[in-house]
Amino acid sequence: MKLSNIILEENLDSSSTKVDFKFKLRKLLKAWPLFLSSIVLVLSLVYVYIYYSIPYYSVNNSIMLRDVTKGADFLENPVFEGLNEFKSSNTVDNEVDVIQSGILMREVVNELGLYNDYFYVNSLNKKNPVFYKHLPFTVEMIEVYSLGANASDEKREMRVVEFKENYVIAEINDEPIMIKPNETFDSRYAKFKILFNERTKVGELEEPILVEFKSPDELAGIFSGRLDVDTKDKNSSVLYISLLETAPERGVLVLDKLVDQYNEQLSEDKKEVARKSLEFINNQIDLTLAELNEMEQDIERFKNTQNVVDVQSDTKVYQENFIRNNREISDLENQIDIYNSVQSVVSSNSSGDISGLSSLIKDDPYLSTTMTEYQDAKSKVAEYQKSIMPDNPLMVKQMSILNAARDNIINHIATNKKQLEITLKNLRNENQQFQNKSTSAPQLERQYEAISRDVGIKKDHYLYLIQKKEETALFLASVPSNQAKVIESASFGYVPTKPYPPVLYLAGMFFGFTIPFLYVFGGSLLSDKIVVRSDLSSVSQIDVLGEISFLKSKELFVINYKNNTPVSEQFRLIRSNFNYKLDDNISKVVMVTSSVSGEGKTFFSINFAKSLSMVGKSVAVLEYDLRKKGLKDEFKFKSNKGISNYLSTSDFSLKDLLDSRNEVNGITIFQVGNIPENPSEIMHSEKNEKLIAKLKEEFDYIIIDTAPMGLVADALAIADIVDYSIFIVRYDYTSKKNLDYFSDVLKSNRLKNPMIVINGSKNSVKYAYGNYAYK
Repeated sequence: MKLSNIILEENLDSSSTKVDFKFKLRKLLKAWPLFLSSIVLVLSLVYVYIYYSIPYYSVNNSIMLRDVTKGADFLENPVFEGLNEFKSSNTVDNEVDVIQSGILMREVVNELGLYNDYFYVNSLNKKNPVFYKHLPFTVEMIEVYSLGANASDEKREMRVVEFKENYVIAEINDEPIMIKPNETFDSRYAKFKILFNERTKVGELEEPILVEFKSPDELAGIFSGRLDVDTKDKNSSVLYISLLETAPERGVLVLDKLVDQYNEQLSEDKKEVARKSLEFINNQIDLTLAELNEMEQDIERFKNTQNVVDVQSDTKVYQENFIRNNREISDLENQIDIYNSVQSVVSSNSSGDISGLSSLIKDDPYLSTTMTEYQDAKSKVAEYQKSIMPDNPLMVKQMSILNAARDNIINHIATNKKQLEITLKNLRNENQQFQNKSTSAPQLERQYEAISRDVGIKKDHYLYLIQKKEETALFLASVPSNQAKVIESASFGYVPTKPYPPVLYLAGMFFGFTIPFLYVFGGSLLSDKIVVRSDLSSVSQIDVLGEISFLKSKELFVINYKNNTPVSEQFRLIRSNFNYKLDDNISKVVMVTSSVSGEGKTFFSINFAKSLSMVGKSVAVLEYDLRKKGLKDEFKFKSNKGISNYLSTSDFSLKDLLDSRNEVNGITIFQVGNIPENPSEIMHSEKNEKLIAKLKEEFDYIIIDTAPMGLVADALAIADIVDYSIFIVRYDYTSKKNLDYFSDVLKSNRLKNPMIVINGSKNSVKYAYGNYAYK
């Protein structure tokens, strides 16, 4: 690494971040009066806002709902577990909407009889809310008038200013009025009475009382808008209710009444269902009892008319005998049908199978055995028919057995069938006798059964209604008045929630600091100008020779032998850094340029040349900005001709140019001369090289003050004939866009040995050595 770079890093670059921070801190500290004024002003405005704002206090209470889905079934009594008809649970989400409903709030306001808002008004016109029960009078409202949509912005107010013995002096729309106590007063806004109370004192009020007329519906709407109901979490049945209210004592009344009204509404809803049910049950009981009495009278008339004591018992005996005989007749008929089936199969000598019929034969083992023998013989015949001839002795023998079994079955069935038919005939005759004996009984029984059946149904219905009546009455008597359990009664804090002074003052402090901060640093944050050293990051590969402090003085020369100002020391540092940068094998032709005009090229060129001359060097300064007059007027040069004349005409030779030199404060200045018509073209003239070559013979350093390369291409036209290029950057002046252009030029390697000097630094730089200090 070169020694010059080491020196630069030690003096400038190694602490650029610290310098930027210190610069911003110094800038911040310098603006402390602005910050103080801003904070005081904003806090004053906050104080005024808080002072004149009507304070709102947060009134809070909490209740637990009966919600069996969330474990809050605190009203359920185990005695009433069977009363399923009246069981219910209120879900939290639905009840939140109910509590926040305008209907419930209107009931609360009407129940409390609330009207109007009341304020004490001091001499600064600040309104302080007051609870209506704390007023030195009582307003008995009769009606608040609606002004309609056309007068919706009109304030419905009355200002009470003084009490007399027999009347009250008030103002409505700045017009004084007299209101007699206990008498109805009808104004444009409301109809009301004013009543004196124990706090009434005759005389002028220290602070007038402002009455803002509001109807109950308006207040209900206002309260509903300020009411907030929330739960701790979705699994909780506890509701947290809060109300913003100017008079917190009134808010306590509203919330307490809101819970009472909510409980009363829930209880009344349940009682209403039970009452309607009880009314319906009583009507049904009366109707059923009347019908039951009429039916019992019908039974009494029936027995008297038919001369029957117990029709049901007699009829029952006949019915039992008849049913028993019918059952036996049915069995006999079934047995005869089975005999007929067996006889039909056996007699027809068909292939039918009678083995399944044997199980149906009751109390006749002989027939069952014979049927089995018959079926076995028939099976063997069928088997022999597959293998032997019909005349085979075995076949003949088996057919004989089969025929014998058939004859036995037929004969046995004929005998038994005859006996069964006799028994069946006897049973039928006996049944006919039972039927004849009870010819009239069935009709009486049917009549009696019809009446008795209806009476039994009515008795069951009557007993059911009586049971439900007792259950409903028990439920109606047990419905609690508090459906929602109050966890915390309504209360409020004495610090307003809106506006909340601590938050507003903190916000005021924040904005009071932020506004001047943005004023001080906002420009640099939003600006595209070079503000701090770190903004040179796009050309960080280029050495920075040094910084030159901002000067308010218009004096051109700021350095001499006796001058030890910070700026002169900065030029000496730049000179030292530049000398370390020099290559002994390269001549010392230095081009000074910048991006735009006004960045201090000429100022730097003159003073840099002066600093070189102070160490015994001969230095020439060439004004190569051919588009402006240059230093002629500043130093009052006698000749009007200069470099432009030499480059553009043939009648002004190099010798003439050398003879027109100007010696100023130890340096030689070659002025620009007359402004040419074609400066860009003559910058490419071969005379430039001849001039520089001639000057190298006479001067140790040649400083070329060129036009800004960000505006015209003049500087780049002579870049080949110079040995070093110094680019001037000015704080708060040079734009980052122009610096990017310089970076692009560097990347194209069109400048030889480029370096940077920063002008216009506002950092406070201090140099010290021994007992000497420069600041």
